[in-house]
Amino acid sequence: MAYIKVHDKLLNMDWEYEKEYIIDLVQYHNKQVYLYFDEVKTDEHGFIHWDMENWCCIDGHRFICSYGNNGRIEREFGGYNIFDMDKYFQPEKARLVELA
Repeated sequence: MAYIKVHDKLLNMDWEYEKEYIIDLVQYHNKQVYLYFDEVKTDEHGFIHWDMENWCCIDGHRFICSYGNNGRIEREFGGYNIFDMDKYFQPEKARLVELA
């Protein structure tokens, strides 16, 4: 399994974690993860464009991803379960991963 460099905003330190451990921090330890991408992404319909994702977990089972573009938070968000995380949560593709 590959390690991903993660910057912890609260401790101002860098760590290397596996993807599964990052999901565990979000799911069970009330952490949020910010993913910043080099390129602007878009959904399959071209409705929303984003270069940042904010992931959090609301009850230990449901994950929420909010999107941002050029420093602005979009109104759109997505709801996911733990089985969706392997496909949609992709910190390995981000240029910067922050933990808060």
